[in-house]
Amino acid sequence: MSITLTAFLEQLETICATKPDYRIGGSGTDGTCDCIGLIIGALRRAGGSWKGYHGSNYAARKQMADFVELKPAHLFVGEIVFKARNPGDSSYSLPDRYKSGGVNCTGDLRDYYHVGVITRVHPLEITHCSTSVEGNSIHRDSVLGRWKFGGRLKGINYKSDREEKVEMEKVNMLAVHCKATVTGGRLSLRQAPSKTSDRLVWIPNGTRLDVTGQGDGWCAVTYETIPGYVMERYLILDEEKKPLTEAERLEALENKTAEFEQRIAALEARAG
Repeated sequence: MSITLTAFLEQLETICATKPDYRIGGSGTDGTCDCIGLIIGALRRAGGSWKGYHGSNYAARKQMADFVELKPAHLFVGEIVFKARNPGDSSYSLPDRYKSGGVNCTGDLRDYYHVGVITRVHPLEITHCSTSVEGNSIHRDSVLGRWKFGGRLKGINYKSDREEKVEMEKVNMLAVHCKATVTGGRLSLRQAPSKTSDRLVWIPNGTRLDVTGQGDGWCAVTYETIPGYVMERYLILDEEKKPLTEAERLEALENKTAEFEQRIAALEARAG
């Protein structure tokens, strides 16, 4: 059974919020986790399952629906990414089960020694669990650096670009021009007006946004030059200034005229 990408990412953040300590074999159930444990824990919490070894090398070889060399232009939220060492590199330590003759051997002798998740693309954020002298094992990388390979994890329903486009076209979005304030906690800026769409970034509570569209419970907004969509119920919309009607303009003009007449009368009275 597959789970939604949204559910997986939400559970990933739930584990991160506990600030777990690093422990090999931990998966966020007892206040500890390791790199693959963060992913396994989020998968299970979201209703998915993990069968097989608790290890990043196993994940790279047996749990990926696709697996490619990373390219900055093709990164996406929810992508599982890996650091790797080649035979002969310093600290290379591929377990024997993945070497020639092992039951999990695929012919690939890279040591995929560390794994993380892309939780934001613009700007880049790679969330992973690693050791830390400060105790908290959750780290957020902002550059690819040694992250070299990645892809989609089995058991997660990654919606295609075409499906997202169809969902977006179903939303009746009317053009508006106003400001809004984020309320109720941090808010997901999504690529399309859908709860299953990729999260582009987290918007902090209280942030002021430019709103350019509104419809079916969603708003098109821009956050720090990044366009996207947010759920309307988590916004406090400013009242949009509407053009005055002919009667309203006439009334305003009459009020202005009366005001000027009162000022003139007062000046004449002083002069007399």
